Amino acid sequence: GIAFSSSSPPLEPTYETDFSSSTGWDKTGTSQEISSGALNYDSVPNNSNQSISHTLTSAASDTAYVLRYKDTIDGFTQNSGQEQFIFMGLSSADDSTSGGSNQDYLMLTYQIDGGKDNIANMDCDNQSPSTQGQTSEYDLFTTGLSTTTFYPEHTRLSATSFKIELDYTSPIEAVTRTVPSSVQSLQYIKLQNRSDGAFVDSTDINGKLDDLKFYDNVTSV
Repeated sequence: GIAFSSSSPPLEPTYETDFSSSTGWDKTGTSQEISSGALNYDSVPNNSNQSISHTLTSAASDTAYVLRYKDTIDGFTQNSGQEQFIFMGLSSADDSTSGGSNQDYLMLTYQIDGGKDNIANMDCDNQSPSTQGQTSEYDLFTTGLSTTTFYPEHTRLSATSFKIELDYTSPIEAVTRTVPSSVQSLQYIKLQNRSDGAFVDSTDINGKLDDLKFYDNVTSV
C-alpha cells in the first residue's frame, strides 16, 4: 500500500533573504549596508538618520507574525555619555523615518552606555524609539550584550502581546511584553540607530544580520 505522511510540510516564509543582494532594501545614511552576504550595522549615529528597511507587500498582521534571523555581534564598546542603540524589528515607517521620530514599532533593542550592555524588548506607539530607549521604556533581558551570535525570534502573539526569544535554535531567554493594541500597520522590516548625537567611532555596537525570514498570520513556525 501507499504510505502517507502525517507531518505537515515546512511553512513557507512570507518573505526571506540571505542578503546576497540588496534588492528590495532601502537605506538612509551610511551606518547600515548590505554587503558580503549580510546586513552590516553600526550604532554610531553621526548626528543623522541611520536606517535600513525592507517594504513588505502589505502590512503585517496586527495580531500574529514571526520574524527570525541570525545576528552576529562582532563588537561593542561602552563609554559614559556615549549612549547608543540598535533597534531591529517591524515598523510603520520606512528608513526615511529616523530613530528620533514618532512611529509604531515592535523591536529588539541593544543599548550601550557607561556600565550598560542592555538587550530589551521594546515598543513604540506613535513614539520615538530613541526617546523610549533613553527613558528605559522597555522590558530588559537578564542576558547582556556580548560578542556572540544570537538567532532572535520576534513573535506577535496577539494585539497586546509581543515576545522575543534570543535564540530560536537553542532557547536562551525569552521576554514577553504587553504592548498597546494601537501598534499597527507594521509594513517595514527595519534596523536603525538613534539619530541624535555626534558620538565617536570608538564607542559603538557593530555586527551583521543574515538568513532573515518573516512569516505573517502565524504565532509559531
